[in-house]
Amino acid sequence: MLSLCACSGKPDSPIEGAFESYIELVRKQAESDPLRAGVLRFTLAYINDDEVPELVLADGDDHTGSVKIYFYDYDEDETVDSGAALGDRGGFAYYPGRSTVYDAVYGNGGYVASRFYTFGKDFKASGSSTFTMAIDTYEQTHYFIDKDECAYSKYMETYNNEAPALSIIDQELISYEAMTGTYESVRGDGAKDKFETMFEVLKTKTVK
Repeated sequence: MLSLCACSGKPDSPIEGAFESYIELVRKQAESDPLRAGVLRFTLAYINDDEVPELVLADGDDHTGSVKIYFYDYDEDETVDSGAALGDRGGFAYYPGRSTVYDAVYGNGGYVASRFYTFGKDFKASGSSTFTMAIDTYEQTHYFIDKDECAYSKYMETYNNEAPALSIIDQELISYEAMTGTYESVRGDGAKDKFETMFEVLKTKTVK
């Protein structure tokens, strides 16, 4: 298991330990590159079904794969990188408490590439195939599973087999613009207050 940061001494509670660990991680990430500090944003989300919210960290909104999800392991008192690089310009969707994320990238000409990620007990991400649709100059739609073009019937059969049995109405959306956490908000003594405020907001809008 990859440890991103660890705190000295066992925290009193998983929530307290998570916030301390997340603060340390955000500071280290931002301070590793002065240019990065200005674009780094974060928020909290209930990705899995335990009481501890996960840290969602976005490294800007000018490219795909700019978002990472970090879990807190209370037994080891450490933050764990899930290993998934997500986000179309800093955004994606997740199913609260279901350990499942839907990630899609949109492009010109009707291009859409989507993928599901699930997270195991070790907090590591496991991805589905990548499902891509693209419309050519003749307005014909082409379907791909990973990089292999296929018939629509094969595309839908594989998609239905790999997609989780969850409804889109249960999705929560995360966007870079809506993330309120910044490096400036965790630089000083008020860092823990920032996380506690974000946590209270998360609890009011999320039904697990």
